[in-house]
Formats: sequence, C-alpha cells, structure tokens
Amino acid sequence: MFVREEIIGNAFPLNDFREDLKEGDVVSKALKDMAAVIPEIVYESFSTQRYDEAIQCMREMRRTAFHEDGIDIWNDFLHELKEKCQRPGYKRKDFWDNVKGIGMQISLITDKDAELHEGYSAISELQSVQFIAS
Repeated sequence: MFVREEIIGNAFPLNDFREDLKEGDVVSKALKDMAAVIPEIVYESFSTQRYDEAIQCMREMRRTAFHEDGIDIWNDFLHELKEKCQRPGYKRKDFWDNVKGIGMQISLITDKDAELHEGYSAISELQSVQFIAS
C-alpha cells in the first residue's frame, strides 16, 4: 500500500496548510508540501477552474515563508513554478500570466523584504521586478 508522506493534500490544500502550521514544528515541511501541491492544482485544473485557489495558496505560502524563515523555500518554489509554466508543451502556460498580473505582491522575496524580519535573501528588488515581469 502506498502511503503519501505529504502533510498537505490537493483536495483542500489551504485548509491543510493552515492546520499544519498550528502545530508549529512543521513549517518547513508544510512549505515544501505546499510547493509540491500548487503545481498539481494548476496542472489538474479543468481550464482555469482552480487558478484562484492556487493563487490563494501561493499568497499564504509566501506570507508564511516571509514570517517563518522560509524565504529560500518560497524563492526556489517560484523559480521552479515559472520554469514549469514556461516549458514547451506545458498545458497551463496561462497560469504564469495570472501570477505576473499580481506583480510584486507575489514575486520573489527580496533582500530588503527579508531584512524586515531579520531574514536573508540574495534577491535584489530589481531582480524580483524583472523576474515577475517576464
């Protein structure tokens, strides 16, 4: 019998994420699982049906990463998601356009942002702006 090791499922990922964060000691695991689930939601979406849900998950993931020392997890996730969405033959390329439309609120976490919470990011504001614009 196959047992899924993720703590976040793709049926109700945002609820699972919030519940798991209440436990406190699973933040990085929850962030990594959310990073795995969001692309599943997008890819398996019927047309754009679950795009808003994926964006909500991304907003919550970014906020948590920002406040809970998960900046690298977020920035790595966003790079991977962009690469996946822009891959030739990927059927949900339009999802990245939705992300771009939101702009800096959902882009890479910058060094200046990270300093607000005594965190670290190797991403400058200019890099973040260029990243989300392309």
